[in-house]
Formats: sequence, C-alpha cells, structure tokens
Amino acid sequence: MQLNPAHHLDHRLQEIDQQINTALRDIRRNMQELEKASTNGRTSGSSPRKDF
Repeated sequence: MQLNPAHHLDHRLQEIDQQINTALRDIRRNMQELEKASTNGRTSGSSPRKDF
C-alpha cells in the first residue's frame, strides 16, 4: 500500500510539531533552572554574579 503525498505531508508535519513542542518544553525547563540558579546565586551572596 502506498501513501498519498498529502497523508505523508500530514504525518511529517505532526512529527515536526511534536519535535517543536518537545524543544519548547525543554527550553522552558532550562529557563526555569537558570532563573532558579540566578536567584539562588544572588540571595546567597557566596558566589559573584556573572553577567553574560
């Protein structure tokens, strides 16, 4: 059985959408961790603040 091009494109777009959603979730988690580390660093006073 051969898939028609529209079905193939739809399936590929769904895969890309899933990859984008996964990447955005990872980015949000990383940003939260960075914010938490940044806040902890500023409140503890034990480590110098680094501006990037």
